[in-house]
Amino acid sequence: MWVCVSESFNAVRLTREILEQSAPDSTPADTENLNGLQVILKEKLRSERFLLILDDVWNENERTVWEKLRAPLLCGKEGSKIIVTSRLEKVAILLGTMGPIGLHGLPEDKYWSFFKKCAFGAAHPEEHLRLQAIGKEIAKRLKGSPLAAKTVGALLKDDLNDEHWKKILKSDIWELEQGQDDIMPVLRLSYHHLPIHLQRCFAFCSIFPKDWRIDNDDLIYMWIAEGLIRSNRKKRLEDIGRYYIDDLISKAFFEQSTTLGCKVQIHDLLHDLAESVTKDVCLRIGGDEPGKIPDSVRHLSVRITNIAGLTKYSSILKHLRTLNFLFNRKSDIDVTDLCEVLEKLKSIRILNLANCHLEALPIFTYDLMHLRYMNLSNTGLKVLPDQLCRFYHLEMLILKGSELDRLPRNMNKLINLRHLVEDQKRTQWGLFPDEKDEPDKPLVSMISGISKLACLQELQIFSVEKMQGFEVGQLKTLSELGGSLCIKNLENVGGKEEAGEARLSSKRNVLKLELSWCDTERDMRYEAEEEVLEGLQPHRHLRELKIVGYNGTESPSWLIENHHLKNLVMLVLHGCQKWKELPPLGQLPSLERLGLREMHAIQGVGCGFHGSGAVRGFPSLETLLIDDFPELKEWCAMDDDDQLFPRLRSLEITNCSKLMALPSLPPTVRYIEIKSVGLILLPAFRRPTFPSPAACLYQLCLTESPNLKNIDEWSERERESVSHLKILSISCCPSVYLLPPSLECLWISDSGIEDVKLSACLQCHLPSLTWFRIKRCPHITTLPSADVLQHLTNLCSVYLGDCGELRSIGGLRALVSLEHLEVSGCPKLTSSAADQVEQLVEEEEGMSSNSNLQLYVDEPLLLKVLLGRGLSSLRYLSIKGAKELATFNAGMEAAFRHLTSLHSLTFEDCNSLQCLPVCLKYLSFSRLEITDCPNIQTLPSNVELPTSLEYLYVRKCHPALKERYREGGPERQTIAHIPIIDIYD
Repeated sequence: MWVCVSESFNAVRLTREILEQSAPDSTPADTENLNGLQVILKEKLRSERFLLILDDVWNENERTVWEKLRAPLLCGKEGSKIIVTSRLEKVAILLGTMGPIGLHGLPEDKYWSFFKKCAFGAAHPEEHLRLQAIGKEIAKRLKGSPLAAKTVGALLKDDLNDEHWKKILKSDIWELEQGQDDIMPVLRLSYHHLPIHLQRCFAFCSIFPKDWRIDNDDLIYMWIAEGLIRSNRKKRLEDIGRYYIDDLISKAFFEQSTTLGCKVQIHDLLHDLAESVTKDVCLRIGGDEPGKIPDSVRHLSVRITNIAGLTKYSSILKHLRTLNFLFNRKSDIDVTDLCEVLEKLKSIRILNLANCHLEALPIFTYDLMHLRYMNLSNTGLKVLPDQLCRFYHLEMLILKGSELDRLPRNMNKLINLRHLVEDQKRTQWGLFPDEKDEPDKPLVSMISGISKLACLQELQIFSVEKMQGFEVGQLKTLSELGGSLCIKNLENVGGKEEAGEARLSSKRNVLKLELSWCDTERDMRYEAEEEVLEGLQPHRHLRELKIVGYNGTESPSWLIENHHLKNLVMLVLHGCQKWKELPPLGQLPSLERLGLREMHAIQGVGCGFHGSGAVRGFPSLETLLIDDFPELKEWCAMDDDDQLFPRLRSLEITNCSKLMALPSLPPTVRYIEIKSVGLILLPAFRRPTFPSPAACLYQLCLTESPNLKNIDEWSERERESVSHLKILSISCCPSVYLLPPSLECLWISDSGIEDVKLSACLQCHLPSLTWFRIKRCPHITTLPSADVLQHLTNLCSVYLGDCGELRSIGGLRALVSLEHLEVSGCPKLTSSAADQVEQLVEEEEGMSSNSNLQLYVDEPLLLKVLLGRGLSSLRYLSIKGAKELATFNAGMEAAFRHLTSLHSLTFEDCNSLQCLPVCLKYLSFSRLEITDCPNIQTLPSNVELPTSLEYLYVRKCHPALKERYREGGPERQTIAHIPIIDIYD
């Protein structure tokens, strides 16, 4: 666990952060009660060995707070450690139980090696001998500090020129008096060599606390609001802001967050630098009271809920440009005090109220005429007042975690609005994301007359309506839109001229476009839809395009033209059921992913689909998915077949029952899925034109394709195409007898395969097979013999499911590497144990000596059938999916008593189960989990559970169970001896 302390040594905050890292699901959302938090933390850490790092501790006068913080940490298992880092030796002496360990600079030789990488980057130092000599002199002055090497090295790397490097070496900054380990002058040197716009943007970041993970987009929005980004007519301000962030990362002033994407952090020493250059204008306040605020402050960050003390600083608030409340979770603020503060804000540009719990917004009785940025995320607001629409200069409105279902009526008056940010409504832009998860309608798409918001940068979904203010022409003036845009309900567009009013061809920043007709019952001539699609011509730089529900019969001209969409990377045609002929998509030079679904009028794929001319045959295509083409019968090959799909890696053909053959495939294909297709043979693989394996097919899935020949009927060349196969899945297809030696995973389901044929399959030379699954195979009565299975020396996972006639496990116990075995839905296998009620079959060998075997069964009596005498070595057991099991009979109890080595026991999805086995007290397992057993109302008492039990996890059982055994419940004392207890609804 790693917790940043910084200047605020607050026991409640630090305990909460430690708890969040050790048990995020158990951390109360709102409580600030130290005792309550510590009770939970103590429970979580008990009998656990942990390493806790308290980073960057400053306060040397907080021994009492330290003792409070340390109290629950003492319950950790022997060997637990707490490491404290600090720049103050007094802190190390105060908090440590041993002498402090000083961290000094790197040794000179290792430091020079590191510095060279920072200063020369991808260049070769040996080609710059004079620069190396200068660089060594500079490196000697950096005191072995890696941070100094990164920042100064980045400065030098910008210009590999003698004069530039000498200028750095001879800088006056080296003459400043500094301590032995003080590198602040060096950092200041790098700062002064930043361009002035980067200096201002970096210095602004001092309003954030140390180690704060700064969201990239949010930071850019604040920079824009403060006017820190220089305007460029050719590029959007947001894009320029991203360049700024990339520059500051490359110059080592920012670090990309390793745990969260799209966030940056600032090293503590660089944060000190930012504070030093903005000490007169930027201030952060925390603790219980605001303290003194200098008159020069213009940017204020607040981490206190008691803001009454701010109201006395009227003159400062009057000139304040940034008021930034920084809370990690929802916090209550006195609305009356907030009103007084906001009333005095006359120059405010940035107002961040995120996580401030507000029942209503008080701010709109005031004139915040300069406001550019307002963040109301996670405030709990249900309604925004109409007065919001008076803030004509507002550019960014952040509403993440919003509970709003509508916006004020006159939102279109916010003519400078660039971003209305909500929780991401539409996150999947794959070929066919889960259509069940239809995204909610974003608030921004509810704005009537949105054409007035000409500065708007994002509009993920726009629904065309027949009412005024929601016509497709509303998009006409939104020329700065970027990212993704989905235009829905295109059946409400009258024709080509009306569609053209959207001016999609001028929206060069829109990279992902979806055109969607939604009303399946619409009464619209197909010619009219063709005109509409023709009028929605996108710009040439589009990267991804989806056309959904289009009922025209012809392709738009802009999809046929050779060079119009030359940058298109992904294309989806979905539900275009009257489209008669596929356009020449093979001539799209950049197309990598193509999805075609529900195109019921397509009868053949002709050579025209592959394209003609200089670019043809899908030169960049890597993924091809074709689904639900019920009339597709023929797929013509190209004249020069070797040019077709030269880079294809994944092919999925499903629900094409009349398709009998496919064109040949390149040796680059790694994945093939064939489902409900009329193929007789798999497509042939072309021989490579360069040195490589003959085929590299990795995974093959065959489903519901009854015409396919068995592999043993294939020609030598066809078998060669699967010679490197690793994963084979066969469902509702002819049995496959000869398997390639390369195979690692085999799944057979819904097959008529019989015992002899299954044995023949597994009798192949399969030295790499590790995973075997067989399901719903009604003619299997016994598994292959030990003579067959003993050769599968690497097989570690087996699943047997819903094989109603299976009576014998054959030679299953001969699998020497078996680690995971799951058996369910095999009732006749269970009945073979019916006569073994009182004792085990002593003459039978046990499973294997593998003590790591994990066993999952839906019937306890299967323990005897599967393991025999091997019961005594089983360590992991799960009774899973035993729907009819209510209690344990004598035979089951007898089986459980032999589990003398059991470590973990789980009962999962046992709907009828009412109680656990009585014999558990005779065992010595340490972990018990009970999940989805709704009829279990009580647990065994402390004398009926093993004393070795260390962890109890209960989830989704009878409500009475949780009530009995919760903290303070009437039966809690009966399980109180268990160190870790988790009971959830």
